[in-house]
Amino acid sequence: MNLEDRISRYVSKLDPSVSGQNGHNSLLIAAGALVTGFALSDDVALPFLIEFNERCMPPWPHGELRRKLKQARKRPKRPLGYLLNGKEPNLECPKVVEEPYVLPEKPYLTRFRKGYRREFEQMQEKRGWSIPALKAAEDLGVLRFGRVSKQDCWIVQDGSGICAEARRLDDELFPAFKNGEKDLPERKAHSILHSDKRWPVGIQIPADPLYSICMFEGGPDLLSGYHFLFLHNRNDILPVAMLGKGMALHGFHPDAWDRLRGRRVRIFPHHDDNGDGLRKALHWANELLKLECRVDFFLFEDVFNPDGEAVKDLTDCVGLQGTQLEELFP
Repeated sequence: MNLEDRISRYVSKLDPSVSGQNGHNSLLIAAGALVTGFALSDDVALPFLIEFNERCMPPWPHGELRRKLKQARKRPKRPLGYLLNGKEPNLECPKVVEEPYVLPEKPYLTRFRKGYRREFEQMQEKRGWSIPALKAAEDLGVLRFGRVSKQDCWIVQDGSGICAEARRLDDELFPAFKNGEKDLPERKAHSILHSDKRWPVGIQIPADPLYSICMFEGGPDLLSGYHFLFLHNRNDILPVAMLGKGMALHGFHPDAWDRLRGRRVRIFPHHDDNGDGLRKALHWANELLKLECRVDFFLFEDVFNPDGEAVKDLTDCVGLQGTQLEELFP
């Protein structure tokens, strides 16, 4: 078997990239095998990655394939040529017809609307959020309402139209959903189709470059951020949130870089028993440091409910009084 056939066979056995199942990582593994494992140049590796891409669901644009090859080359996980068995690669660069760049689909958000009074009152009753704070989020385009998966919902989004996520107004789980290839279990949150989880929701709002950013995990903590900013009378902070399972674990959306660059950012990781919230926060911090941000954290491990139970996130803190939250914001 010649080298070209061996590379094709190797790539064909790699797990394809599937949307919603850590697809970015699968694509990066394939790219790394080509540029690090087989020591190929980007131009030689691209046709093999296009072969891999044909099995991906959905396929990636060619521009994203090239970007992943460059990313894999910058962050090698293993020694160069580890798949070559001591032989030098000697492959010519085949000609690749580049497909035209097509803008990625965005979520369909124009169907959502501003809220009715009863909906704000229901959110206040369920979560304890201040209605003026919710109105402020609505005025900024962060909070909307509508039907999602046949349920009455509130939705967090921003003017970018890149990412949006819904929660039920009654705080119940979305029912399991089966339709053809889709198989969704019961879930607290429902991402709107075509949402890109790398986008920090709320960052699109025009804000003074000197504003600090508070970065939260999930829609409820984003609205809790608005709640506490209202209570503390702070108008110099921009609250943003990472949504869904992807949550920028492979880097923030490139269109958000300039909006994040050089800012002071405080991250509010969930206080999970398994430490997952802190691991996500540390990853975000590493990405933010590359953008020359000044980063710190607010940790909930020393914050307790009146009954002595430790809180897990900012939403658990709504209604707390006293000194535990005096240094909540930078």
